[in-house]
Amino acid sequence: MLPPSPLYKYVSLASETHWQRIEALLKRGQIYFSSPDHFNDLFDVRPDVVVPAATDPRYRKRLDDAGRRLGHGASVRRRQIAIATGGTHEAHATRFVEMAMRRIREVGVFCVTPHNDNDLMWAHYGNAHAGVCIGFRADRGPLAVAQRVEYSDAAPLYNHLDDNPGQFNRIFMTKRRHWEYEDEYRLVSLDIGDGKARMKAMEGLEHDGDLCRFIGRNPGAGPHYLSRDLIASITFGHRCPDLDRRRLADLVAQERLTLPLSEVFVDTSARTLRVRLWEAS
Repeated sequence: MLPPSPLYKYVSLASETHWQRIEALLKRGQIYFSSPDHFNDLFDVRPDVVVPAATDPRYRKRLDDAGRRLGHGASVRRRQIAIATGGTHEAHATRFVEMAMRRIREVGVFCVTPHNDNDLMWAHYGNAHAGVCIGFRADRGPLAVAQRVEYSDAAPLYNHLDDNPGQFNRIFMTKRRHWEYEDEYRLVSLDIGDGKARMKAMEGLEHDGDLCRFIGRNPGAGPHYLSRDLIASITFGHRCPDLDRRRLADLVAQERLTLPLSEVFVDTSARTLRVRLWEAS
């Protein structure tokens, strides 16, 4: 099932660094996948890690396989396994959790929402209503596989020895209930395997070059490039300065992009925010 389209990204314009990101998007189609380490919720993507016994043969095999991938000989691998599984249970648990969290940190996440008129989202992510909201098409391209976040006060479980991709994916798709106002969707860039596995995942999607490029990208945080026609709109925050509006409108015109420019306004009678087309005065 496709997510709603468009999906929106709230953006600040408070510094030249923010403007450089906007320019990279409009000029080259660059978006950025964040590391879970940079999320503002300290409990987001922080699962309860299931710690196996140091003697669990699955754990020892996982360590041995990791050594093989690094080209270590049998004697080196045995020594490394002894170090990793030795000591107290507390020391073993600390090492194991850190190993599990390293895998989680290797994933990149792009966060969006179906709403460009959410008061709290403007306050928290749109520079207190002075920024903008970028709309992206989600009927094709990478955001067509964005998933809706589930909100629960129960932390997801993560068993690093279980290769169930659904369980691993759930770590990135669960947030605590008091974030429910965001109605968030996430596009997750994780490692789905080698080149052969990526090619198999692209089967039947050859008509969507943007989606195939996303599936084939190197997983993790960092920039990604999509076709600029997937940029659907720009919405100015209620307090977005006229100078910033004109600067952005000039950039859109300079890049010859056909984008509707809208603005948020305050409906005082209904005590709510609404969106209308923006007209330069």
